[in-house]
Amino acid sequence: METNSESSLEFDLSLENLKIHLDKPRCNSLKYANILVVEDNKINQKIMILCFRNLVNNIDVANNGQEAVEKFIANKYDIIFMDLQMPVIDGLQATKIIREIEARSEITRTPIIAVNVSGGEYKERENCLNAGFDAYFNRFCVKTIVITMKKLLMIPFRKLVVLTGAGISKESGIDTFRDLGGIWEQFDFMEVCHINGWNTNPLKILNFMNNRRSEYQNANPNDAHRILAELETDFDVTIITQNIDNLHERGGNANIIHLHGEITKARSSIDPNLIIDIRYDKIKLGDKAPDGSQLRPHVVMFGEAVPLIQTAIDAVKTADIFVIIGTSLNVFPASKLIHEVKEEASIYLIDPHDVECYADRKIIKIQEMATIGTRILKDMLIEKSNNQ
Repeated sequence: METNSESSLEFDLSLENLKIHLDKPRCNSLKYANILVVEDNKINQKIMILCFRNLVNNIDVANNGQEAVEKFIANKYDIIFMDLQMPVIDGLQATKIIREIEARSEITRTPIIAVNVSGGEYKERENCLNAGFDAYFNRFCVKTIVITMKKLLMIPFRKLVVLTGAGISKESGIDTFRDLGGIWEQFDFMEVCHINGWNTNPLKILNFMNNRRSEYQNANPNDAHRILAELETDFDVTIITQNIDNLHERGGNANIIHLHGEITKARSSIDPNLIIDIRYDKIKLGDKAPDGSQLRPHVVMFGEAVPLIQTAIDAVKTADIFVIIGTSLNVFPASKLIHEVKEEASIYLIDPHDVECYADRKIIKIQEMATIGTRILKDMLIEKSNNQ
């Protein structure tokens, strides 16, 4: 078969089959989706089938571009995954033919995703998008691809907003501040984490924060951090954290609001918007910001305003589900966020202690440590989502 632009004419006799597509609406949930995997490599076929079989309704396979076009004509697919290098007709040409058929038949565009695990260059991505692909991936990441599938199918993500405190990082070996035996029983916060302490003895605060930064370098994300990242496959997740560590980022979450700053960053002493990434390096007295001022930890100290509190409030107001993990809700202004949750939203609280929320709302309590509680939460949310 020719692989030039006129090759699509050979499929015209079968276009009557496409009339059935016109009456089928696009699915509104992945569990009802029918997908076509176009891949000549049998191992890659098996990998994709294993990854998607529990997420979608049905998976068909085509071994080359010609089979892909023939199956597209004969069946209704919600998503097509297309390899690029295949025999008979390659992925680029098959996609062009499908787009031509859609245009001639005036049928709804079927999303086509290019998956080139061999690792293509920028030019290849550009060629794919110009040929009619809707997305391009040069590595196979299930989480990212599933999120893209939902966006292409215009499946709405429910908004999940999570407020986390020291309790979620405790299982990673990071000491809490307010618990019995916590950091504030070992140190006077007025001396090591108050703006007045900074103004009178910055060296003491720098040493305290340098020691915290060194401890955090040896901590790793735990299952609670990773499970919250996994939930991004099914929900639009925003993390609001009171923690100054970077375990949520390292655990895989993408959208994080650090209410109290980030210890792996430093900033100017006079310009709060002049922030630099220092990772786990120490800040020494005499280290200068680009504006010439003393570098200080990018951490909100006692006695300072919380600049991102309005950003957090705005996020909470959009939540369909609000989750509180590992915080006593005694720290202002984070403690007021629960009162910003809209009336129809669900609220969950994960903490091993019997936390008093002081909110006139129904709250589903999971009285467990963060790692166990988030796993229970995930199962509850997914089951509820599947039953809707």
